[in-house]
Amino acid sequence: MLFALHAWVGMVYATWLSWWPFRDCVLFRLSIPSLALPRPPPDEAACRKMGPNSLLLMPALGLNLALGTLLGLHILMLLNGVTTLQLGMHCKKRGVRGLVDLLRLRLRGAGGDKWALIWGVPSQQASLLWRIRILALPSLPSHGEGMIAATEHASQS
Repeated sequence: MLFALHAWVGMVYATWLSWWPFRDCVLFRLSIPSLALPRPPPDEAACRKMGPNSLLLMPALGLNLALGTLLGLHILMLLNGVTTLQLGMHCKKRGVRGLVDLLRLRLRGAGGDKWALIWGVPSQQASLLWRIRILALPSLPSHGEGMIAATEHASQS
């Protein structure tokens, strides 16, 4: 999850960096008479110097899309409390409706509430801010005795 987040942020930065050479050296060279957009001619020397960088936008956008999709899937699985294996089995049974359940946050894991087992707070009681803190900073000490409360909760069941 953190890898996908950091890689996605890096690709957003790479996309932003590669946009300017692409705009100046590729888009400004296009002439579409029907649009009649006045464009300044690109500086040839600068475009020769930035030539390799001007075409980095396409792979950066592709990786941005792929990593954003992976990050979104992981966030949805964590909010639903399911693993990849459980999601695969659920989608095998229900087909496309399994993905609809995932998007509506109605898919719950068969192994119980994973938030309660790990963090000591049931998923229904965990606020969105608490979940974001857990996902973004997992090594930050929690308030309260999360693992002790989870163990007591599991022994009461």
